[in-house]
Amino acid sequence: MLSNIKLLNKMIKILEIKKSQAFFLFFICLISAVAHISYNLLLKPVIDKSLISENNINFEYIKLFLLSVILYILFTFIRKISFLIINMKIEKKLNYKVSETISQMKINDFDSKKEGEKVAILSKKVPELKNFFDNSFEKIIFTPVNFLLTMAGILLIDYKTGIVIIPEVLISILIDFKYGNVIIDSSNEVFKAENELLSYQKEVIEDMENIKMTKNENYIYKNYSEKSEKYLRKTDKMLKDYQTAYIPGLLNEYLPTILLLAVGIFRVPANKMSYGTFLSSLNLVVGASLPFSHFLRTMTKLKGQKAKIDEISELFKQRNGKSEEKSKNETEEENKIIEMKNVSYTYINKKDEILKNIDMEILKNEKVAIIGKTGSGKTTLLKIILGLYKVEKGTVRVFNMNPEKNT
Repeated sequence: MLSNIKLLNKMIKILEIKKSQAFFLFFICLISAVAHISYNLLLKPVIDKSLISENNINFEYIKLFLLSVILYILFTFIRKISFLIINMKIEKKLNYKVSETISQMKINDFDSKKEGEKVAILSKKVPELKNFFDNSFEKIIFTPVNFLLTMAGILLIDYKTGIVIIPEVLISILIDFKYGNVIIDSSNEVFKAENELLSYQKEVIEDMENIKMTKNENYIYKNYSEKSEKYLRKTDKMLKDYQTAYIPGLLNEYLPTILLLAVGIFRVPANKMSYGTFLSSLNLVVGASLPFSHFLRTMTKLKGQKAKIDEISELFKQRNGKSEEKSKNETEEENKIIEMKNVSYTYINKKDEILKNIDMEILKNEKVAIIGKTGSGKTTLLKIILGLYKVEKGTVRVFNMNPEKNT
């Protein structure tokens, strides 16, 4: 459970989802789930009283029921629109992050194996992660909230039914968590094998002429075949692990409904459960068990994204570090008005240096006084700064430019 939360938190950091956005989405999901539970709770008395006699129908219940249905439809619409808008904003921001990260890499390093792998990861893996996020983000936030309120609603409608169904659901969740580490290990192995195969392909393409000259085609083909077979084996194993991990989701999808039907068959004819209780509970169970099984599968897929998320997260951390360093360096350079390093100067036909190994920095808004006795080089220093004298040794920068070229 904690590993899922950490992984989800890392993905949210990659996508740079703001806390205000996450809180807003959670609030909308909570209101939508409350509306869903409300109309199911109100369904019970409406059905029970209408079956007894038309004269016993409480129209206030019907009005509240219809209002809760309308609110549920309204908040469901708002929820889906909100997720769609935020997904579009995240996609735009993510595309900018990818292009900025690639632009910060040195162009001369693109031919190197390491930089080439980074560009491949950013251009291929990031869109894959974004597609997974688009299809899963709403399920990850809304489904657990709706599921917990649904279980509470079942207990409120009929606690005996809840006692039968809730333990089965908890067992399926525990089984799912058991398979979580298996999925993570399999996905890591596939990710590693895929990177090795892509790197080898790049090396072969870059060294194609030399391979033809040395006639090593058979050796290269053999290595490539071995790496391809390894990748396929790892992929097949991961698919089998995924299929096994779907079993808890399938249990949670159908077993609660089957259990409730079995309970209803025995209790409704014996007048131990009303029709309103049975139909309300059935509606809640069906409305929660199927989405929650999809949620379990989504969490299984999230575990399979771990290697990809770790790799992308590391690349973006490097990018942020470079950006901060670059910003710091640029700020320091902008603040330097005058900079002299190891400057020396000798007058024509003179042997002794009037200025020797001078280092000096004058920053923006800084006031500096040049003090010294007559002949100590004060005027000479000013003329060097103005570009009137050419220094024999060292560098002079004024507003980050060579003053000699601007006089």
